Amino acid sequence: MISSRRARVSGGDRGDETRQRLIKAAIDVFGRFGYEGASTRALAEAAGANLAAIPYHFGGKEGLYLATASYIAERIAERVGPVAERVAGELTGEESGPADRDACLRLLQELLDRFAELVVLEEEAGQWARLVVREQMHPTRAFEILYDGIMKKVLRLLATLIGRLTGVAPDNEVTRLRALTLLGQVLMFRTAHAAALRQMGWDKIGPRELAAIQAVVRENVVAIAGASAGDGDKAGAAEVRR
Repeated sequence: MISSRRARVSGGDRGDETRQRLIKAAIDVFGRFGYEGASTRALAEAAGANLAAIPYHFGGKEGLYLATASYIAERIAERVGPVAERVAGELTGEESGPADRDACLRLLQELLDRFAELVVLEEEAGQWARLVVREQMHPTRAFEILYDGIMKKVLRLLATLIGRLTGVAPDNEVTRLRALTLLGQVLMFRTAHAAALRQMGWDKIGPRELAAIQAVVRENVVAIAGASAGDGDKAGAAEVRR
């Protein structure tokens, strides 16, 4: 009985290992060729797995694609989640009006600093980016997984903090645009990596370059924090006139 149980456990361990190999290989293959361009044979070969492993573990190629999106969302949440949770915790229980400006600025900058560390420095994030960008351009069911996994929460926190700093409601169009703009300033160093290196004359983006990026993003945070409710109203009125 003991040897039989050991065999089942060992088989299960090998099954989990195969599943993880397929997901990690799929990040690269789907990222390079897209969903339509990635064949199940190419996915299996990249993982060093039997072709039958894909339907066995995921029910088919779509199941593997969605599992890959879930994996990416979970890894991002693991890295950004602790800071996001701490920021959310510090905001809990406060009134909906502007809070202490220094505290809001600090929280906003810390959240963006951590996101920049992930996006700019972590090599694995470079592999994730290809698939994530594809989903931005041509959303599928995987987009909902990626968006709901962490991005929605980060954007909501950014909008809340910006709203408290500017006196413009977090759900105001201008506030949400400001949140997207701040996040976009960080993301472009991954999605437009080659252009950033060429423009800056950098060979790579390391800790020194990251610090320079974070410093400029912090300056932009301060500039947005200096905006007033009236500025938001003017921007909204200008949009209506157009």
